[in-house]
Amino acid sequence: KEYDPRDVERLENDDTLVESYLLWRHNSVDEAVKMIDESFQFRKDFSVNDLCESSLPSWVLETGSVFLHGYDKEGNKLFWFKVKLHVKDSKTVLERKKYVAFWLERYAKR
Repeated sequence: KEYDPRDVERLENDDTLVESYLLWRHNSVDEAVKMIDESFQFRKDFSVNDLCESSLPSWVLETGSVFLHGYDKEGNKLFWFKVKLHVKDSKTVLERKKYVAFWLERYAKR
């Protein structure tokens, strides 16, 4: 399969990332490899490495339905979804998925 080369390079050079996948899959190497494959495919399909505010429609950013705010008791960043602002519309699913991916990527970089 083809992945974004930036994701492959990060996996090859970032032991913490590899350890995170193993941790999320309870040290099952097969499950971690499956999760890496699925997440890398998602990241490529949605061009996650290239997402920025200017690549998203302004109406998506203006909803204010997803944002980072504060920390939990262990010091983890909190990622908020304002569900009441969500409007189910099959025509905008792709843009909304990209919007969430944009915020998750922003979260990971902070």
